Amino acid sequence: MPAPPVKVLRRRPAVRSVYVLRALCLLSFEYTSTGVLNELHWRSVCFLQDLRAGIGQGAAVNSAIQQAISLTDRLFEPLGDVVYCIKDVGGRYLAVNSAFVERVNLRSRDEVIGRTADELFAAPLVATYIEQDAEVFQTGSSITDRLERITNRDGSIGWYLASKHPIHDADGGTVVGLIGVSQDLHAPSTGDLKLSRLAEVVEHIHAHLDDPLRVDDLAGLAGLSVPQFDRRMRKVFRLSAKQFVMKCRIEEASRLLAESNQSIGEIALACGFSDQSAFTRQFKATTGLPPGEFRSQA
Repeated sequence: MPAPPVKVLRRRPAVRSVYVLRALCLLSFEYTSTGVLNELHWRSVCFLQDLRAGIGQGAAVNSAIQQAISLTDRLFEPLGDVVYCIKDVGGRYLAVNSAFVERVNLRSRDEVIGRTADELFAAPLVATYIEQDAEVFQTGSSITDRLERITNRDGSIGWYLASKHPIHDADGGTVVGLIGVSQDLHAPSTGDLKLSRLAEVVEHIHAHLDDPLRVDDLAGLAGLSVPQFDRRMRKVFRLSAKQFVMKCRIEEASRLLAESNQSIGEIALACGFSDQSAFTRQFKATTGLPPGEFRSQA
């Protein structure tokens, strides 16, 4: 259940810092207790909007807010599998954590601050980030639990679960920035899968990507109810069952585009999409490129 909105205390910055401190302690406790980032996003966006309310005031940002920003940075700093950033409406990075710095192969946060995504990431990745940012800036609404690809520490491309939230000015009417948080979706070990009774399900999914793969059927294969199955998938993969199936479809489609001579229509059907148009929309939304362009760059 979402936390209630937080009232911005504009005339009492010291009190506001106390509220931010309490919020950050709550966020830290919840993250370390559950390990599930998407349980934090409603609380984090409310408090971070408050703490960043002065962003539209330029040099007038008071020391209490600056201190709160520093505390926020420290909250995300030790979370090595979480990539965190704050951007202004121009797409310039205002704050990032070390995990972000590592994934763009730089040495310090100072080398990132003030730059934009197209200066740091490969073009196919940037297209997705820009589309997501534009959606947040134009609608003033959050986007949550989006599958996206980000560069890993070793230079490979990995899968992440991303959420982005608008930051409003002190009056709450104008979007002046956004906060983005992306969690690395590490592949679980074989032992983890066996213990969680999901190994057979994962094998079934990979072997039947051209089938509908309904969640209730997958839950039955695992011997679990649908709610139990979805909770188990989120615990092991940090994805819902539907998100995991889509991730597998896109991964296989990417492989076929790069390694096979199959037509895009054939690949769409082989990966469980109803038609080429539906496949193209989903593939572009996830990778930032339409299938044909992805194939030409593979």
